[in-house]
Amino acid sequence: MKYEFIRNHAEEFDLNDLCEALVVHRSGYTRWRDGNVSERKLADEIIIDQTTSEALARLEQAGLVAPTTRTSRPLIPTEETPTTLKPLSADEKTALQQAQSQAQRQLKMANVLIAADFEQEARPPTRAGHQTTRSRPLYRQPNPKNRSN
Repeated sequence: MKYEFIRNHAEEFDLNDLCEALVVHRSGYTRWRDGNVSERKLADEIIIDQTTSEALARLEQAGLVAPTTRTSRPLIPTEETPTTLKPLSADEKTALQQAQSQAQRQLKMANVLIAADFEQEARPPTRAGHQTTRSRPLYRQPNPKNRSN
């Protein structure tokens, strides 16, 4: 079912992005697309995916693992937070625009996944080992080592 979804949306989205969103290997998809995968192999992969997901859920419920969110800047201003921040450089603005564009593509893909009953896959990955997006500041934070006291 996931492979069929990828095939149906391959023109609209990047193949790597689709495979990552649905947590499938690109090589597995291309083997399936080219007819080089047996039904038994597909069934085994589904069982492995379900077993892994269930094991992670049990570990999370037991408190042994937890999704984490990290930030590199204070979200709530404090007395120590500088009031004047330097504007972003041209390179930082370009990086910010690229990140915003990527976020828009990911949101569009998530909406398409949800519409196709892939709600679980539409959620951003939160497990260790998965790439996560970072929030980018609108202004560059001054380096605390270079601040005069």
